[in-house]
Order: sequence, then C-alpha cells, then structure tokens
Amino acid sequence: MGNAAGQGLSIAGRQIFSGLGLPFPFVVFLGNTVGTVLITWMLMPAACRLFDWWLSPSSTRAQTIRGILLLGTLYAAEI
Repeated sequence: MGNAAGQGLSIAGRQIFSGLGLPFPFVVFLGNTVGTVLITWMLMPAACRLFDWWLSPSSTRAQTIRGILLLGTLYAAEI
C-alpha cells in the first residue's frame, strides 16, 4: 500500500511502477488504516473461529496447555 500511494517501487534504480506521490504522513496514515481494517474485520473473526476450542471460557487445562504450545510453535516458526 505504501509504495503505491507514495513514490512507487524502484529496484536497483529501475522504476517498476510509479506511485501516487502522496506525502509520507498521509501514506503512513493510509497504511495504518488499511492494516487495522484488515486485521479487525477480516483476520480476527477467522482467528476466533479457528481457536474457538481454546478461547471458550469452558476450556480445560489440557486445552490451555495445547493452545500455549501451539502459539509457541507458531512463534518459533515465524522467527
């Protein structure tokens, strides 16, 4: 989003595509707005459905341990 709204994308001095040329503060605001909307209204509901077995108030101690291990594994894979 930032490249398209800002100065575009150049690789090794070669212009791949030109951006809209908007000022940097506006580009940052736009990127933050789009990211917040995507996470809040699209990704978070999917994550809540995926982890409903763990997020339920009635989850057992074993489910809590499995959830913690799953998050630890995902975090280690990300690193």
